[in-house]
Amino acid sequence: MSRLLALTLLQGRDLKAADVGGTSDPYCVVFLNNEKKKKKTLVRQSTLSPIWNHRFVFSSSNPSSDVLNIRLYDKDMLIDQDIGLIKIPVSSIGEEGGVKWFKVEKGTGQIRIKFEWVASEEHKPGDLGVEYKVHINSVAGTVVASKGDSLFMKFPTYEVYLKAVPNVFENTFQSWNEKYAKAKQIFGDDAAAMLLRTSIKAQHASLYREGLLRTDSGYLTDGEQFLGLINYGIRENRKRFYTYVITNDRIFFAETGATTMKDFFSKHAMHANAEKQVRYAGEFFIHGEPGKEKLVIDNNSGTYAPKKDHLPLVEKVFKHHFPDIQIEVLDFNDPQFKEYQKFKHL
Repeated sequence: MSRLLALTLLQGRDLKAADVGGTSDPYCVVFLNNEKKKKKTLVRQSTLSPIWNHRFVFSSSNPSSDVLNIRLYDKDMLIDQDIGLIKIPVSSIGEEGGVKWFKVEKGTGQIRIKFEWVASEEHKPGDLGVEYKVHINSVAGTVVASKGDSLFMKFPTYEVYLKAVPNVFENTFQSWNEKYAKAKQIFGDDAAAMLLRTSIKAQHASLYREGLLRTDSGYLTDGEQFLGLINYGIRENRKRFYTYVITNDRIFFAETGATTMKDFFSKHAMHANAEKQVRYAGEFFIHGEPGKEKLVIDNNSGTYAPKKDHLPLVEKVFKHHFPDIQIEVLDFNDPQFKEYQKFKHL
């Protein structure tokens, strides 16, 4: 008796690096048994932790012997490179379906897949999740890589839409810090400040510019995918920190460090597009061993000097969109904050 099996390829992690610079442009080809008719996900640019959220429905005529095949490829200009394979006997999928990580054979990493038995191929539309955009930028001429980074490093900037911000923050804003000398140079009323703001806005426009071959977009359905979006905070085997700004409807962020963005007069002003006030700003990183990660968020921004009393609002926004993430919020004067800062120099 035939049955309809829906599978959603959610995301991958630690996939094989096939391109110069240690990344890939991965996509999946899915088929049942040896069928010639195959289904394919979208290509995700320059990542080893792609997020697809692509749903397929297959008719399994013999669930006891049918096998699902998932082949992973790296998209190239001429010939796409095979970077792994997963074979899943349909008989191993329980009646309740569920979500599970599967190890990639003849490659590296894992793929996270959701299974469900359905009555028809129709997919009822619902909340797709939280929209995100990743803009891939070349290091050359824009940013300077951190010590020890690959010369071929690509520098991504991120936008994640957070619809809960207006309701949670209400009338709470953080204005620029009038006691901070650099902030005065940016947000003053003189001609030099106006010129500097124009330059910062040009930097923002360049790093967040959308393009067919440089922007990856999609939806995050849970916190695990948010962590996967930045490869669980790890690049080239090192823990990374991220500078963020929360505006009325989204969070802008990118990797930061001692030299990664040293050419910017103010990292937070750049992410904020030189706006005089934001909802919140600071840094975050991911702490903890695999499977027990937590998102550590602080208010370390000299440009906007966010009040520590408003940190719970940031936590509330993230919990609204990603309830499965463990979160710790810290004021930059907290002793634990200083302990965490040691990770920046490892």
